[in-house]
Amino acid sequence: MKFITIISIIFLPLHALLAEEPKVPFSSGTKIEAIMSKPARTKGGDWDDQMQEIQPRLKITNLDTTQNYEGYKGSFIIFGQSAADRKVFSVLMRRDFEFSLMARKVHEEEMDPVTTRYDTTGAIFGYKYDGWILLIKDPSGKIVLTKATSTIHEKFPEKADKLKKGSAFDRSLDETGKLR
Repeated sequence: MKFITIISIIFLPLHALLAEEPKVPFSSGTKIEAIMSKPARTKGGDWDDQMQEIQPRLKITNLDTTQNYEGYKGSFIIFGQSAADRKVFSVLMRRDFEFSLMARKVHEEEMDPVTTRYDTTGAIFGYKYDGWILLIKDPSGKIVLTKATSTIHEKFPEKADKLKKGSAFDRSLDETGKLR
């Protein structure tokens, strides 16, 4: 009997061993900071065309002195609001990443800038930065943290996880299928 137990432990997948419930849940043992530089300036073909260069940076800090969070995955989604239809939003960027966070350490995720162009007067077009959503999954794939600029988006983590770059959706994160 002991031999079979030892063999079964040896052949368990590594992620199953790492997927233990942490003593301190990720949501209360960490601090999340999203730093967004998003200046808009007049630039383009018309006098009122705007261009935004969004430079995101994410900082995740482990506040606990003993708890490690190993084998976690994150998804950081930046979205914009349509200038033509204010009920439609689009994913401007989605960054999926993996990380491990040792006790009292910091993980920083720097991302490439995203540029968007829009005009809210005259020839209305494009998308203007409207916010972000962060999803964190534990090694088993369970969403353990959802943070967003809008609390309504935090209520729909499964819907947020399905969003892809260029997809169009409404305030409740339901895909609309139409970009404007």
